[in-house]
Amino acid sequence: MDLRSGAKDGGQLHRNPSAIKNKVKRQAVYAKLKSAKATERRTRREENKRKATEAGELGVEAPRKKQKTIESEREIDPTYVSPNDLEVFGDEAGDEFASIFGNELKPKVMITTRPKPSKHLFRFIADLMTLLPKSFYYERK
Repeated sequence: MDLRSGAKDGGQLHRNPSAIKNKVKRQAVYAKLKSAKATERRTRREENKRKATEAGELGVEAPRKKQKTIESEREIDPTYVSPNDLEVFGDEAGDEFASIFGNELKPKVMITTRPKPSKHLFRFIADLMTLLPKSFYYERK
């Protein structure tokens, strides 16, 4: 058949059936395309079923496809540092904020405002000071 009508050449359809202007030919090509897809799907299912029964007869678990998920498709980053890395522990021990993050020392927090604060801002500051221990408010002058 001819390529312009979306016909098969070597078992492959070369054109999108929606590009065929003749309605009757377009419906026929689409029906062939749909039946070819269904046949291919059916043969694939039969093949998988046959493999499963053969594996069951041999007492082996049937082979399964590995699911494609974000985690299974992710490439391993060579710059990733594992949490139990000794170098990281050494860096964290010598850090200037290690005593604060180790809860050995409570941090001091300074709170200040813009030059002309509103009464709503003062309420917010009061809430912050109750939430944060060792916090101090300094008025801007």
